[in-house]
Amino acid sequence: MQGGAKAELDLGTLMGKRARVIGTTLRARPAAEKTAIVAETAQRIAPLLGSGKLHLNVTKKFDFEDLISAHEYFDSGTHVGKIVVRA
Repeated sequence: MQGGAKAELDLGTLMGKRARVIGTTLRARPAAEKTAIVAETAQRIAPLLGSGKLHLNVTKKFDFEDLISAHEYFDSGTHVGKIVVRA
């Protein structure tokens, strides 16, 4: 949502792949439900990351000392993947 609430979507491609668009948010859910969702996600995803079947798209890495630059880069909205700040 950082780029705004509106986006273009190629419905032909979506239909051709029999894909679907689903929107959700954790914000309105109770804390216990959020905790359960995060725990289950970690349980399912961690093994895939560990085995290499799934990888994270890291756009850029910053040292903690350069945190201001990391925030500026994040706020620019030009990144596509994750921004990592190393301790």
